[in-house]
Order: sequence, then C-alpha cells, then structure tokens
Amino acid sequence: MRPILLALAFALLARANPASAAFECAAGTPHAALRADFEREFEAIHAADRRRQDEHRRALDDMIAGIDAKRGWSEAEKSESLAALARSPEFLEQESVKRDLGRRLNAALEAMERDEGDACAHAREALSLFVQGLDANEKQWSHMRRTIGEKAGAPR
Repeated sequence: MRPILLALAFALLARANPASAAFECAAGTPHAALRADFEREFEAIHAADRRRQDEHRRALDDMIAGIDAKRGWSEAEKSESLAALARSPEFLEQESVKRDLGRRLNAALEAMERDEGDACAHAREALSLFVQGLDANEKQWSHMRRTIGEKAGAPR
C-alpha cells in the first residue's frame, strides 16, 4: 500500500489545486480505516486538482492562440517564451518550495505507515504538505498566465 501512496503523492504534487486538506481522524482509529479515509481525501483533492489544472491549461492555450492570431507567434517564439517562464526566478522559487515539501511529504507518508500509534497526525501532516505543494504550483500557474497575458497584450 505504501508505494501506491508515495507514487500518488508525488504524481499529484505537480498539480495545482484550490482545495485545502480538511482531513479528520481520531487517535486510535484502526490503521486500515485511517489509510482508507486518507486515500479518499487524497482522491478528492486529486479530482479538484485535475479540474483546476484543466482550467489553467485551457486559459493558457487560449492566451497563446490569441497571441498567435494577433501577431503570428512562431513555434520557436512559443517554445522560447515557455522555456523562459520555466527559468524565471518566480517559477524556480516555487520549484524549490515543492522539492522541500516533497521531501517532507515523503517522510510524513513513511511515518504514517511506520508509526501506527501516531498515524493520524502523520496523515494530517501529509495532506497539509501536499496542499502546500499544490499552492506553490498554483503560484506557478498564476505567474505563467500573468506573463503570457502580458505578452498577449504587447505589440510585436
């Protein structure tokens, strides 16, 4: 079960999400029940995250199409602009935040499996760290949308 949780956590950490972790559990909850509740909460966050990421992607695609229609943006210009975004200090700062959160999330997930007596606290910590990572990704999407949006309004 643990490898599945870790794989899901790291796959999802790369996604934007407006949800917050509101996971409730009580000390003494049987570990299997706690894990099942944790996975349900994780999946709920994942579903909300997919919707939000799709919204961002559509908006960014629309902005890029607008630039292309307005002033003819070559594939090379598009590629360079997107690569420059990925190298920008704002974007890289959030990548650093996500790497740190990913390490801490991994430790919390491992502790949740290893320390059944305090698994509830570790599960809450894992979900909190996960959502913080998604918030960092949300900042990256906002930066990309703002920067591409500025290009869309700028004359060539």
